[in-house]
Amino acid sequence: MILVFGVFLLMMGCSERMESSYVSLAEAKAGGGITRGWIPSSLADAVYAIREKHDLDTNEVWGTFRFPKGQDPLDPSIVESMSSDVIPKLSFRVSGVGFWPALLCPPIQASRASSEGFQFFSEPKSHFIFAINRDGGLGFYWSVKDGMP
Repeated sequence: MILVFGVFLLMMGCSERMESSYVSLAEAKAGGGITRGWIPSSLADAVYAIREKHDLDTNEVWGTFRFPKGQDPLDPSIVESMSSDVIPKLSFRVSGVGFWPALLCPPIQASRASSEGFQFFSEPKSHFIFAINRDGGLGFYWSVKDGMP
């Protein structure tokens, strides 16, 4: 029994997931979130209420942010729109990411997400994917370990 409890404690202590929140993109930049690769460089300056979680062992990253309605939250010179046939092929983990919506858990149903107002973009050079809801002023991003599909 003691051995089982010890293994449990060891496993719980091995988690290398860290979470941070930033009031603004300027605060995230000052805190090193972009240079460390936890926050995409393609976010526009108007983005705020940024929350990110990253895994130091796997380099996986998940995040959410808000932006003023009517403003573009992403730099269009860095991101590319994704076709709906690629969205269901996106493979990533979200277990343990409390702020992640069920709608965006893989496999993502592109038609359902689209009907909820989401559009998908990629930042190919950094392997980030974005789900943007312009009407709601809400965005999510995550890293794709094995590259883009």
